[in-house]
Amino acid sequence: TRSNTYVVPVRVRPGIRRRVVYSDLDIDSLIRLCADADEDRRLDIYKRIADVCLFMLGVFPDSTFRSFQLSAQGPPLPTRWRRLARSREDYEDEGRRFYGLAGEHPKARAKQLSETFSYLSEHFVPATKPLNFIAVHYLHSRNQQLFGSLARQGDPGLPQE
Repeated sequence: TRSNTYVVPVRVRPGIRRRVVYSDLDIDSLIRLCADADEDRRLDIYKRIADVCLFMLGVFPDSTFRSFQLSAQGPPLPTRWRRLARSREDYEDEGRRFYGLAGEHPKARAKQLSETFSYLSEHFVPATKPLNFIAVHYLHSRNQQLFGSLARQGDPGLPQE
């Protein structure tokens, strides 16, 4: 997956602008972008947010926090870390919600995509399973095989097993 980052100058008051950074793999960033976007551009952003949620749960399911265990055991997480502490349930909820919004968008109806987005919204968790299968059997296992075999050959640049 390719990730893009966008820097957009936002006018705070006359003569003062602030730079806002948006990343298309960060759903919080995309949600902020969506709030400022024209209605015509929102379908693409809704779809991207839902796709990122699907991708994260399908390809990197272990990268999510379990129901905010870290923040529940101690003081609240700093604001800048809260977005990193998304649980699996958070990604599922956001994925369902944004596929649902995409399905209701007029552009989706015009492109005859409403039914597809609605189906993904209703069946979000099962939609992660094919991605998870591919990740486990073809992506993650290949890395271990490749680096494991190089390490066994005594490559000084890699840690030994």
